[in-house]
Amino acid sequence: MMRRQLRMFGLFFCVISVLCASYAEGHMLYSDESDVTDFNDDGKTDFVDFVMFAAAFGSQQIQFDLNQNGLVDFPDFLVFISAFGQPGAGSSGGTQGDAPVSAQAFQHFADRLNIQWDDDFLYIESDAFPDHRMMVGITAWNQQVPLPQPYQGDNAWQIPLKPAVADVPVYASQTLFRGAIGLAINGVPIFNPIKQNGRTDTYLAGELDEFGGHAGRADDYHYHIAPLFLNKKVGDAVPIAYALDGYPMYGINEPDGTPAKDLDDLNGHFDTNGNYHYHSTLDYPYVNGGFKGVIELFRGEEVANQPRTRPVRPSGRGMRANITDFVKGTDDWYRLTYEANGGTYAIAYFLRPDGDYDFQFVDASGNITRQTYRSNGSVAVEGSGGTSGQSGGSDDSGPQTITDPPDTDSDSLFVASELLGRPTDRSVTVNVVPSADLEIYLEYGTESGVYTNQTSVVMGSRDTPIEIVMEGLLSNTRYYYRTRYRRAGETEFKRRGEYTFHTYRPPGTTFTFSIQACAHLDGRSSLELYHRSLENVAAYQSDFLIDLGDTFMCNKHSEPLTATVRPAPDYATVERRYLYERGNFGKITHSIPLFLVNGNHDGEEGWSLNGTPNNVAVWATLARKKYYTNPVPDVFYSGDSDEEPFVGVRESYYSWSWGDALFVVIDPYWYTATKPKRGGVSDNWRWTLGAKQYQWLRQVLEASDATFKFIFSHHLVGGIHTGEGRGGIEMAPYYEWGGKNRDDSWGFDTKRAGWYKPIHQLMVENNVSAFFHGHDHVFVKQKLDGVVYQVLPQPSNTNYRNGDKIAVEGGYLSGTVLGNSGHLRVTVSPDDVVVEYIRAYLPGDEAAGRTNGEVSYSYRIEKR
Repeated sequence: MMRRQLRMFGLFFCVISVLCASYAEGHMLYSDESDVTDFNDDGKTDFVDFVMFAAAFGSQQIQFDLNQNGLVDFPDFLVFISAFGQPGAGSSGGTQGDAPVSAQAFQHFADRLNIQWDDDFLYIESDAFPDHRMMVGITAWNQQVPLPQPYQGDNAWQIPLKPAVADVPVYASQTLFRGAIGLAINGVPIFNPIKQNGRTDTYLAGELDEFGGHAGRADDYHYHIAPLFLNKKVGDAVPIAYALDGYPMYGINEPDGTPAKDLDDLNGHFDTNGNYHYHSTLDYPYVNGGFKGVIELFRGEEVANQPRTRPVRPSGRGMRANITDFVKGTDDWYRLTYEANGGTYAIAYFLRPDGDYDFQFVDASGNITRQTYRSNGSVAVEGSGGTSGQSGGSDDSGPQTITDPPDTDSDSLFVASELLGRPTDRSVTVNVVPSADLEIYLEYGTESGVYTNQTSVVMGSRDTPIEIVMEGLLSNTRYYYRTRYRRAGETEFKRRGEYTFHTYRPPGTTFTFSIQACAHLDGRSSLELYHRSLENVAAYQSDFLIDLGDTFMCNKHSEPLTATVRPAPDYATVERRYLYERGNFGKITHSIPLFLVNGNHDGEEGWSLNGTPNNVAVWATLARKKYYTNPVPDVFYSGDSDEEPFVGVRESYYSWSWGDALFVVIDPYWYTATKPKRGGVSDNWRWTLGAKQYQWLRQVLEASDATFKFIFSHHLVGGIHTGEGRGGIEMAPYYEWGGKNRDDSWGFDTKRAGWYKPIHQLMVENNVSAFFHGHDHVFVKQKLDGVVYQVLPQPSNTNYRNGDKIAVEGGYLSGTVLGNSGHLRVTVSPDDVVVEYIRAYLPGDEAAGRTNGEVSYSYRIEKR
């Protein structure tokens, strides 16, 4: 449908230019009906075309203010001209020509916007740069800066012209944590005041500037609260924004200037004419609290078909900083100044005519680092001679087809190779540890050997993990990537091998993931066998691997492959152990993202906390976060967002959806403050998720409509009565897990007063498909009340035959029991789940009926 366009500012400029030239020569204007005639000193006409100006405004009558001599005073005429640049004060209706009513508010900023429409939508083109100072006042900063955005053409903002009340409203408190929910009349988008983790109020957290905005992950400036300052520009009668469902949003007053009252839970109401509109408020939800009108959502999480940003830099991590100044210099220079760690820093950047971005990062000592970010997403570092990712200084920014092998030093220059984590529909994180100071970036694409995208260059320090995020990815897509690196002083970036990964799978697709548990590398473990099991995981394209713990062993065997019981005495020992396991995981996690689940021997238990940073629980948490990339709460992942003393956000319990399945990881250790077995006396009620994690688990299960739901933990929250957490369905009826005391009496209501129901009952009520756990070093498949209980074998132990004995010792009296060793392969389709036990054998142990990589047992889980 053809768009119509309002270009008030261009016409105004042309008329003023002519008038200014005419007035400068001493000419005056005279109006006679519709003719506009310019007389000079001798009375001759030399300007007769002004009638075209009047015609441009349709049938509107033009009146001129004549002075006593019958002439139009030029200053009065300028006032007349400017009146056509905006709607009348206090107007709530009317159009300019055939412009829709909703266009009027945006006309106040017609010099900064391009306004178009068709029969269905109002289209607003902008660069999202307001005419006010940005960023000043932010104290919690994501290290982003405002860059102009390409909200133009097919990427323009769309405001429905015919909003309609939806049957069911959409609430911003429950979703819409990603993307915009409205558009201010100055062309700046408005986002949910709650950030992507679904919890943090950006205003209360100090993340917003004095006007209620900040730069997002794509360096895109947007507001999170109502831009009430716009009221001063346009008055109460004009909306200051439009929600993306098409309904207007006014300030805190009604259009007649009286305070807004009786707002619904979306911050809106109907006026006396039956028309709905939103209002701004000084407290939450600040803006429209969702959508009263019909709106199309993508994945139920964000408005569909809204403009996309154009990120040219990697997103930064949050930091405490006070932004004190932001100025625009001449020739599109910008400078942001901030204070952090007792020093003053600055970022200056220049928007080049070719669309690239020159950045200067000034540290507290005045040292400057320069970097150019290409508009195509690639990077050139000062002195590189060209685009990063291009050898020999080539300036070609097209796709790179790679057929050459990795460089010979690609392994020696990395202590730990690529480890993938936090896969989403749009991104994945790579953790890598260089053994020397290196410049590093990643290049990636959807075809093997063809890299169409690049990250920015990251400065890596020797023996220090760095994380690089590949962003802007397509959902449900396989990607190929490789690492490029160079030492200081080298001109060309060298290359590592190519690896691969797959982004989020939508419902209706089939995928495979893997689970292992209890590598438990002590004196009875075989490293060779463990590697064989990992190689079996790599033999098929698993979307990710979930490791169920007892992997790092820091509170028992802090030195690997030894029978000596030696809890880690210091952080250095813990860090070595976590780094050691990177060498094992590194065999596959360059192409299979890893999710870690804490085990009882990994050290992160609450009873080790002592109020100081000097304990194994804190050391293990810090080392895990340093070398591994577990999920953090955001729009894709849910989880614990609390800042814990000495460790920050722990990244230990979390959930996400993938295909037709919900994945939930729980942690029974951190909130268990007293060791369940002390001095030979056990009390399994001490095992607990803690109230917050329990409520989170309940909320996640109840909110999900996934066909299949899986829960992962190292062991039950309770288990056999000796306090060691072992067992399956035989122990499910007891303690926090099932509600009974040891003597079979009911204890849940007393021991967990105020809680809803025991964990097993939560699983049953919410149709949990399977509970996967480790700890007991044996394969046992059981089922209780429709929930599969599956304990995993140990992937590193050669005790292939004594599964029955191990099962009995762990309290298992029923189910399918098999010995070690191996892992589980799980295939999820829209209709069912297939679980397969993939056996691992050493070459010398293979025989008839014992083949490495064989499927030893399989079963199906039907949808419920």
